[in-house]
Amino acid sequence: MISEKSLELVRKIGTSRRAVVADESGVEVRLYGLTAIAALKSHLNISYADIASVSVGSIESISIFAPRIGYSNPLTGARGGRFRTKGEHMFVSFDRPSHQLLTIFLVDKNSTGFDKIVVEIERPDEVKLSIEKKAAANG
Repeated sequence: MISEKSLELVRKIGTSRRAVVADESGVEVRLYGLTAIAALKSHLNISYADIASVSVGSIESISIFAPRIGYSNPLTGARGGRFRTKGEHMFVSFDRPSHQLLTIFLVDKNSTGFDKIVVEIERPDEVKLSIEKKAAANG
């Protein structure tokens, strides 16, 4: 799905543990190394038709007791994997919940099965604009 040119962009935009790439075919969230192992997932593919909106900012804390498949560090607030909280099914991967996180809100009954995806990446504002621009061109 992702071209070699897009993968090079992943290396430039993403952190060493996570990356989000928007190309002509959709958005791909990639996790690397121990982050992928801990979250039990290495990537998610999202079509533009499945995206309702995108935002950047901190998120409300996810309880350490929330049902999950993945990890939750109560000391640092780090979370990774699939969580169900307040009626939402989320895929999250972040080390610091108070930092600027990229949140992709998805339409009901989308192909991923999640309500939203939250990831900590470098330059989330740039990625948000890229997703919005490409979604508008593909919408």
